[in-house]
Amino acid sequence: MAAFGHAQRSYALDHISDGWVWTLDDDNLCYPDFGKRLHELLRENPNAGGFIVGQERADGGRLHASPGNVRPGLIDTAQYIMHRHIIGEERIKQVNMDDGGFAQRVYSSAPESFVFCDELLAWHNRLEVAIPQTHIRPAQPVPEHLGGHQFITNMDEKTLDYLLERHCIRSMLDVGCGPGGMVDAALARGVACIGIDGDPTMAQRNPYVISHDYTLRPLSWTPVDLIWSVEFVEHVEEKYVPNFLETFRSARMLFMSHAVPGQGGHYHVNERDSSYWQDRLMEIGFKLEESDTSWIRKFAGNIYTRATGMVFFNSKTRV
Repeated sequence: MAAFGHAQRSYALDHISDGWVWTLDDDNLCYPDFGKRLHELLRENPNAGGFIVGQERADGGRLHASPGNVRPGLIDTAQYIMHRHIIGEERIKQVNMDDGGFAQRVYSSAPESFVFCDELLAWHNRLEVAIPQTHIRPAQPVPEHLGGHQFITNMDEKTLDYLLERHCIRSMLDVGCGPGGMVDAALARGVACIGIDGDPTMAQRNPYVISHDYTLRPLSWTPVDLIWSVEFVEHVEEKYVPNFLETFRSARMLFMSHAVPGQGGHYHVNERDSSYWQDRLMEIGFKLEESDTSWIRKFAGNIYTRATGMVFFNSKTRV
């Protein structure tokens, strides 16, 4: 989930001293027999400090309860129930998907205290399916090719801090910024930043975001130290790639990640491997920076950027 609501949950934890803690997103529902089954689990496991259960996704799939899935992107907040004593001083950070990060940190501190029950006991995104989308989305429908953000920013402040420290970044442009979480993160660090997204409702929500549809025309930009573009390029048909490459030309440095072939996702129309993007960027003067890319593939703070994140320098631009 996005970072919305994390602060309230952490505030609540500051005011709870004992008992069991379970939180739901606004689109979660528990199964009708959840309470009965939890009571049975508590009776069967009196020394447990936490339970992790299975969850049904909106598409009919499932989020499994297993030790390997206790990490961001693979576990949802409604899947874990923890005793207050095992949480201790741990809190949910104001970053994307840290409901999963929070679960991972608490579980890692005492894995022997957790019981896994892979039964489906909650629904994921249930209300989004049950309520007509006009009630939870903008009144004016957004064209399918412009809604890939799914109202989430793929946050990676760890990589941003790394790049700022190493490369004297004073200005940044986030291409495909979605709700603008990384724009806000850059601004909070004193970096002049603007975000670009095709969905016009993002510009209405954030004064530092502008709207541009790359299927209509290219977009030139003034010189900028860093262009940040995370999980954007796969949403643009190949014939329109030159339109956003025109924007990329303005950067001294480019950081990007991309979906890989077969990954799948909302309007993924150009999933490629890294060599494809390296070749396309080489055509306009960008060269892969191997040491920074190696660091990101090992230590980036987001599962997507850690999988395919790359740093490039522009041999034709100096700012």
